[in-house]
Amino acid sequence: MLPMQALFLFFVVSLSVSPAPPPAHSRCKLDPKLPDSFRWFATNSAASGRVYVMSPERKSKILGNYSKLRLGMTPKEVAALLGSADYEEAGLRNSGFRPDGSRDLEDRCSAQWGYYFKKTGENLADMNDSILIVEFDSDRKLTWAAPQKIPQLSPIGSPIR
Repeated sequence: MLPMQALFLFFVVSLSVSPAPPPAHSRCKLDPKLPDSFRWFATNSAASGRVYVMSPERKSKILGNYSKLRLGMTPKEVAALLGSADYEEAGLRNSGFRPDGSRDLEDRCSAQWGYYFKKTGENLADMNDSILIVEFDSDRKLTWAAPQKIPQLSPIGSPIR
């Protein structure tokens, strides 16, 4: 039998040589026409220390059509209502439980679209930014719309299904 230190060392070494899981974006279907958040940020005024503000026309379209969003919509249907998103990010989501209460051990792709109303700095996760995030599941169906610092809008759906 191996001493405990040898077992521990074997465990640590085996973890360090295990292949890393592929990045989420390599396993999830994304819209090739949309940039990721970093590419979007690099092209706007917030990247150079100024404040990015959405155009009044675009803001009006999103605010006017937001109430027409329905869970289960496709990205094409969402884009028809809100316009093209600023960016799209892929992620893997695991709710932990299925609707029937059984355990869910499988990660599923999700895609998030971001619509920045106002961006004030280089922190892409700044809680003071005004942004609408819409999320699609692995079937590319709308599951969640989450406005941040946009008082006219309320959340739709849930990130967990």
